[in-house]
Amino acid sequence: MAMEGRRYLADMGLTWQVAELIELVWDTAVGMVLQPSNVTICHPEGALYSLSVLNSSSPIVRFGPFELDSSTGELRQHGRKIKLQGQPIKILTLLLARPGVMVTREELQRTLWPDNTFVDFESSLNAAVKRLRAALSDSAESPRFIETLAGRGYRFMGPPTRMEPAAIEAPQIERSPAKPQRSWPVRTLAITALLVVALCVVAIPRVRRFARGYVSRPAPVPISETIHSIAVLPMENLSNEPSQEYFADGMTDQLIADLGQIKALRVISRTSAMQYKGAHKPVAQIARELNVDAVVEGTVLKSGSQVRITAQLIQARLDRHLWAKSYEGDLHDILSLQDNVASSIAREIQVAITPEEQALLTSARPVNAEAYEDYLQGRYFWNKRDGGALERAIEYFQKATSIDPNYAPAYAGLAQTYALLAGSTGPRDEFVAAGKKSATQALLLDPNLAEAHTALALLFGDEYNFAEEEKEFKLAVTLDPNYATAHHWYGEVYLAQNGHFAEANREMQQALALDPGSRIIATDWGVILFWERRYDEAYRQLCKVIATDSEFSEAYLWRGRVLLQQGNYREAIADLETAHRINHGSQTISPTLAYAYGFSGDRVKANAQLRSLLAESRRRYVSPWAIGYVYLGLGDKPHALDWFEEAVREHSADMLAARVAPEADPLRGEARYKALLSAMKLPT
Repeated sequence: MAMEGRRYLADMGLTWQVAELIELVWDTAVGMVLQPSNVTICHPEGALYSLSVLNSSSPIVRFGPFELDSSTGELRQHGRKIKLQGQPIKILTLLLARPGVMVTREELQRTLWPDNTFVDFESSLNAAVKRLRAALSDSAESPRFIETLAGRGYRFMGPPTRMEPAAIEAPQIERSPAKPQRSWPVRTLAITALLVVALCVVAIPRVRRFARGYVSRPAPVPISETIHSIAVLPMENLSNEPSQEYFADGMTDQLIADLGQIKALRVISRTSAMQYKGAHKPVAQIARELNVDAVVEGTVLKSGSQVRITAQLIQARLDRHLWAKSYEGDLHDILSLQDNVASSIAREIQVAITPEEQALLTSARPVNAEAYEDYLQGRYFWNKRDGGALERAIEYFQKATSIDPNYAPAYAGLAQTYALLAGSTGPRDEFVAAGKKSATQALLLDPNLAEAHTALALLFGDEYNFAEEEKEFKLAVTLDPNYATAHHWYGEVYLAQNGHFAEANREMQQALALDPGSRIIATDWGVILFWERRYDEAYRQLCKVIATDSEFSEAYLWRGRVLLQQGNYREAIADLETAHRINHGSQTISPTLAYAYGFSGDRVKANAQLRSLLAESRRRYVSPWAIGYVYLGLGDKPHALDWFEEAVREHSADMLAARVAPEADPLRGEARYKALLSAMKLPT
């Protein structure tokens, strides 16, 4: 019996346990019946209910949330047609015809590829099965439907249910005044008896109330009282072209951004959502891990200039599908399509939307299709952040702005990329200037763009313009309270580095609530605890990150610094050497390791690292802070201050953290260090 049928029976006044018992009897009965017939159920007060028993030869087979019509070759999920045809559909049909039985590779070859001259059978079969599994959200490692029997064949797991075409949505249940038919087949009589037992023995009181018209149904929980948080899972790319993955990821990002404009709704950030890309976890489990009330699933199909977006909303606690709809249109109107999806979801969950938010959700302007695709490519590389990804992001953002000079998000993407580069490498001044120019242009086009305000705040900090930095961060978190990056950078870069630890911790907690899967946010919260000298708490926080990702260099870097301050030199150096192994190109890890060698008394290794840094600085940009940091580990305060003064002259971002870093404690009584801090004109 379908889930809809179970809910129908529950709505009749039966408990879910009774409905499930009836479902068990029903499924058993359907397996016994050879011909279609009607079963009539009665209870002592005479109310009659007729249920259509389904023909076992029906071409429609249901398994999990899927239905296959073998007569037309159409596969559907929750009634929504899935783009799948050719060999994958034929394979699925063969497997469903023999559930629980292995279909050998030889049988598949004879049936699907009868031409003996076809020489690429193995790769074709593997590709077809892979496409089929992708359509079913199945995996070879943890199969739900299709099991691989290595080297031999495949087997469909679990019994499917055959359904009449007219009965796909729900079993037909209707009240009838007619008398029960007397000439029933024996099997049908047995089925009826079983259903009568289930209804009359277990649920007579509720059925009697139903017959009198006094059914007492549990009051439905108002959706607006239960859905205050939501996660948009990575949208599935239905094109079967890996080169289109960036487009599906971009659609996910945009829907997150659109919903994030609703201040009454907590929307999980893309970093945490994207970790479920390709995962096959139950929705309820994902919702628990992300601590949300509802989940949005969807698919994207791009063909030429046409796009189809399909989305469905699931209430996690009840595993209840609230809404599903498809939207089709031209790439030129893609932003309007996305806004329609977000608005529909907001209406469905009855979340409070201000007039300003409603205007934002309906104000999307047309965008050049080519520019939009370049923007999505830029965001794809911006999110990667590894290797030369930031440089690739700049290329795509610049292409987008040259094609469509009025597209504000592309300028914001440029500004954020330059801001990250300015904080990590040279030429710093050029990156700051380019970033400010891009952010300013973005805000001229869209003053409410939180990404642009966040980038501008970071760039003002690079110039030691702290008043403007604070103003831009506050604007960003006000305009988009769901933008985790704004809370993260505001908490760490401005509040914590200026000693406002209580406020900084609140911002980091908010950032983690929005992006619970972010390794860097979790790590930077440990950094703030380290700056507060709460070493034990910082250590525990960083251990959590490493337990989640044993190859995340930033967590090892900062745990090593914590261990140094606790006097655990051997463990500290082990962590820092691990960080260096994972990310040996980092301009932060190498000087920190050199500092640790000197601080722990290994002057030979420290001096060797120092000579290497000085030689490197003659070939490319090395932050003066890095060299001064190594001298500080060696206990050479005069040389350390020489380099730190140079770092302040070039407005090094690393010097901002030095104000609160424990490593700088030996310098705090030095007149030169006090003058250095004064020259930075830091906020009081």
